[in-house]
Amino acid sequence: MASLTVQVILLVVIVAALEVCSSAEIKDKYNYNQKYSEPKKYEYYNNYEKKEEKKEEPKKEYSKKDDKYGYEKDNKGYENGYGKDQDKYGYQKDNKGYENGYGKDQDKYGYQKDNKGYENSYGKEQDKYGYQKDNKGYENGYGKEQDKYGYQKDSKGYENGYGKEQDKYGYQKDNKGYENGYGKEQDKYGYQKDNKGYENGYGKEQDKYGYQKDIKGYENGYGKEQDKYGYQKDNKGYENSYGKEQDKYGYQNNY
Repeated sequence: MASLTVQVILLVVIVAALEVCSSAEIKDKYNYNQKYSEPKKYEYYNNYEKKEEKKEEPKKEYSKKDDKYGYEKDNKGYENGYGKDQDKYGYQKDNKGYENGYGKDQDKYGYQKDNKGYENSYGKEQDKYGYQKDNKGYENGYGKEQDKYGYQKDSKGYENGYGKEQDKYGYQKDNKGYENGYGKEQDKYGYQKDNKGYENGYGKEQDKYGYQKDIKGYENGYGKEQDKYGYQKDNKGYENSYGKEQDKYGYQNNY
């Protein structure tokens, strides 16, 4: 009996052992140990983080380091992809200073400037109005200096753009004095005057009434001297414009 009891106990132990082994095999088959055990869980997240780090794309490599705008820059500073440094406006600059991409320094208005000063991209310096100026002073872009009214001036003084100096009325003047644009000096009424005196634009001197006068005296524009009444007079005396002398009443005189 004792032997039989021992055999039964051994059988029960063996059956229990088999059940335990069978349960372990099932758990291993479905990865219970890997999924729910704490060490395996941390190892899984660690592996995930390592994988994310590896996913970062490597920085794009240029032939040189790029500036903050994505362009290449050299050892001297920023450049805009054209082989030279760029100024604060994005234009190229050389070793001398800023330039606007045209090969020279730029002035404060963005135009090119040469070694002498500002210029307005027309090859010369510019005056305060934006016009070109030469070595002598201001000019208005027409090849000569300009007067205070914006007209050209020559070496002699002001001129109004017509090749001569201008008088106080804006007309041209010659070397002798004022003129009204008609080639001669002008009198106080604006008419031309010759070398002898005033004239009213008709080629002769004028009397106090504005009529022409000849070498002998006053005339009323009809070719002869005039009497005190404004009529013509001949070499003999008064006449009343009828071709003869007049009497004291204004009538014709036959003799």
